[in-house]
Formats: sequence, structure tokens, C-alpha cells
Amino acid sequence: MKNIAIILLEPENIRMVLAHVQTDKYFVIYDEIEETIKLASDLERDGIIKPNQISSALKILKTYKKLCEKQNINEIYAYALNFVNEAKNQRSFIEEIESACSLQFTIIDHNEQIEAMYLAVTNSIDLSRGILINIDNNETHIIRYNRRNIIDRFILPYGAMNLAELFISYSTDPEKCCEEMTNFIYERLGETKFFEPTEEEFNLVGIGKVFSMLTKLSKKVKKYSIDLDHNYLMNQNDFKNVFDIIKVLDIDKTKKLKGISEERADMLASGLCIIRGILKLLPENNIIYSACGLQEGLIYKVLADNTEEKSLADLLTTSLKSITSFYNVSKQNGEKVAEISNLVFRQLKVLHKLSRPYLRALKIASYLYACGESVCLSNLNKSSAFIVLNSNIYGASHKEIVLASFILSSLNGNEFNLAEWVKYKDVFVDADLEAMKRLAVILKIAIGLDLTQNGNITDIICDVLGDSVIMKTTANCDISFEIKHALRSSIDFKKAFGKYLEIL
Repeated sequence: MKNIAIILLEPENIRMVLAHVQTDKYFVIYDEIEETIKLASDLERDGIIKPNQISSALKILKTYKKLCEKQNINEIYAYALNFVNEAKNQRSFIEEIESACSLQFTIIDHNEQIEAMYLAVTNSIDLSRGILINIDNNETHIIRYNRRNIIDRFILPYGAMNLAELFISYSTDPEKCCEEMTNFIYERLGETKFFEPTEEEFNLVGIGKVFSMLTKLSKKVKKYSIDLDHNYLMNQNDFKNVFDIIKVLDIDKTKKLKGISEERADMLASGLCIIRGILKLLPENNIIYSACGLQEGLIYKVLADNTEEKSLADLLTTSLKSITSFYNVSKQNGEKVAEISNLVFRQLKVLHKLSRPYLRALKIASYLYACGESVCLSNLNKSSAFIVLNSNIYGASHKEIVLASFILSSLNGNEFNLAEWVKYKDVFVDADLEAMKRLAVILKIAIGLDLTQNGNITDIICDVLGDSVIMKTTANCDISFEIKHALRSSIDFKKAFGKYLEIL
């Protein structure tokens, strides 16, 4: 495993993210730092990045470089957005910071930025087609993709900041201001062919700080039970409930909204007006929030350059392997346990009659059943459940993640907490409780059948005979030890399936 850093010069700030990378394939971001500095504030007036701004940038970059040295960062990738090319002194600016900080910067243009954002979304959300939206300060990127290919792109020259400044004269009447901004965006977008009707439906995928704030507010308004933002789904009514709150507030009141960053609060209303203008053209579309944006996309680009693989074919498996490698537990047999639990699930289909989405929750629990070892070995199941519940697992829905955490916490049937389950009544239906108990038993059997981590099991066939289930295993050596431990779940099996269990 190696550690890498991504440093990004943006018009309003300088960001650095640190990530653990495993074999040039899997990565986990473990730290992020952002310092506000308005490098582009005077570019429109005189086209110059001022000396005091350069001096501030140098201090920040030198600090970042020292942090990288202290944290044993193996590789640093430095990028600057296209605004730098608009500066008359861009060459001297880049040369000065490269010389002073020993960093080599790559300036990425709009197309490269769009490509990186696209990679971030398609490699973190399992959505075959969508319309990706990123709202910056001075522009909005809109990207349509289908079957993992970009098919259209459009840059609206208005973002949260310059749109708000354009309608500053309406500031004494916030509701009228929001209506004017919405209509302005709606009319500008209506002039393009981007949103013309198509035969296929496209969900909206939002990235960036405006959508992050929208997600946090929507969850508060709905009293959403799951403390995860990535892959949060909003319908148009969810958006309206948030917009109706924001559109009547002045900036000072908006800043007092809990969970909203004060330095960006003045742009929240204008950002929501851009979204509302888009939704007026797409009245039936849902919104999915992606916590992965440009910075994750740049990491994917680095990994793609090394592996020649850009889009990931199996998001869920890749994400689970990334998390497993990050926690570096001694029991690295999650993949085999997932394989065995999959076999048992399919063989017992006639009994449990559970649909395929449940199999995804079982897969998550199977891969990560031992990750809690790094937290507390004596309370492994609950520790693993906690990690699953608080992880961004790409390619999985919120319900699947929460269900997987309950599967793990219920591996010891006596420890199941019904009060905890009831907290998620907005997510689960009645049938999910019985399904979860059965999935926990299946996982317990699978863990037992690979207890020695030798991967000896090659196949399983189950016969349902009267009041018994006979599980016939095929293995490449003697597995009596594994069978003995798998049979410890026989009492739980009887409770969940109503039949006695035999394993041969």
C-alpha cells in the first residue's frame, strides 16, 4: 500500500486530499484539507493574479508539502483548474509556485475536468445512465452519460456566485429574487437542445457543495434515519420542501441553518435556483447526490493511467475490496465467505424466497464481517456492523448498507436489538426483519465453512427433506473442522427456517 496526495488549485480555494492506494487499484481517502484563497477574484478586471494572492498560495502549498512529508506520502499529484490559463501572468505564477514548493502542476481544461467528474460518479454510483450536474461559483457543468459513455456535455456560464451577484438588486425580497433567478436559468437552458425529450429516462446526479448542502437539509426535513450522504435519493417533492424553506430566508437567517457552512450560505439560494430551473425542464426526474467529485475523479484518473482501466465493471466488489484492504485485518477471506454465502443463499431459495437485492446486503456483510477486528476483537460483530453502517460503500443503496450492518450485529442471535431496528422504520418494510435473520444465519454458516481460511469448499448442494435440510459440501480436502463450527448455527437455523440442519 502507498499513500498519495492530490493538490488542487481552484478559483476560491486550495484543496489537498490524502488517500491510501492498494496495488494501484483500490483507494480510500483518509484526510482532506481546504484553505480559502480567492486566486481568481481580480481576473475579470485586470487579468492578473496579485502578488499578495501568490504569497498566500505559497504559504498554503508549503504547509501542504510539509504535511505530506510528515505523513510519508509516496506521490503528490498537483493540478490547477483552467482559470489559471486566463491570467496574463499564469506562466510566472506556475513557475514561482513550482520552484518554491517543488511541485509540478498540471493545468486541466474544462474537458479534462468533466472527464474526471464523470469518472468519479460512474465509479461510485451504480447508475447506467444519468445527467451529472456540478454547480461551481461561476459556471454549471451538465453532462449526460449512457452505458458508461459521455454522450453530451454543456457548460452554463452561471454558477452560485455570479448568479447571486446578477440579482443582488432583489436582495430585499428573497422570494421574488429566487423566482427571478429560477426563471432566468430556465429560459437560458430552454434555449439549448440539451434537455429535449428522449426515449430513455435519466436520473439527475448532483455533486459539489450546493448538492451537499441540499442533501443535508433534505435529510433534516425528512428526519431521515440513515447518517449517510453519498447515494442519497431525493424526489422532486423532497427538493421542493427544502426550496420552500430557503426561498423566504435572507442571508443572515440562512447562515443560522444547522449544518450549513457559513462561508457558502449566501450562495445556497442561488444554487438551489439553478437546480430548480433544471427540474422545471425535467419534472419527473429524481436527484441522487454523489459525495465523490473532482478530487476522487482525479484519483481515478491517476489509477487509470497506471492500470489502463477507467470505468469499473463491478462497483460494489471493488468498493468492498478497497475497504477490506484499508482495515488490513488478519481475516482476509471475505471474498471466499461471500462466495460460500452466495451458494447457500441460492440453494435455500426454495425456503427463504428472498429477492436478489437481499443478496447484495449479504455480500457486503460477507466481505466485511471481520473489519471490526481493527476496532475491538472481543466485540467483533458489533464493531464490524458499526464500520459498515458508517462507510461509503459504492454501488450499494442506503437500505442495503443498513441491512448488512444488522446482519453482522445479529450473527449472535441473542444480541439482536429490536429498538435499534425500529429506528429505521422509514427504510425497512415488515418482511425485512425476517429476511435479515435468515441472512445472518446464512452468513454464520459461510464463516464456519471457511474458518481456516484455506478456501477448501468448492461447491454446496442442499436437499430439503421434510423437517430437515441436508447440506452436502464438496471440498478439496477434509473439512470436518469447518463443518463442526458451521453446525454451531443449527439452533439459529431452526429458528429462522423452521428446519433442522445437517452438513455433510
